Amino acid sequence: YSAMDLRGHIAFAVGSESDGLGADWLADAASTRIPMAGRVDSVNAATAAALLLFEARRQRADSPQNE
Repeated sequence: YSAMDLRGHIAFAVGSESDGLGADWLADAASTRIPMAGRVDSVNAATAAALLLFEARRQRADSPQNE
């Protein structure tokens, strides 16, 4: 997720832990994965959303457009 450019106009759609997002959502979307260490299968949807929003904010703060 940190390799994606999250500085532009974007929207996040986070699927449920069990079913993910439906095909309609995925047809025109970019997807990413959050790396996890150990034997963790997933993080909950709220945690995933928080990580993505934090990364978007970090990238935007580091952007030359904001200097």
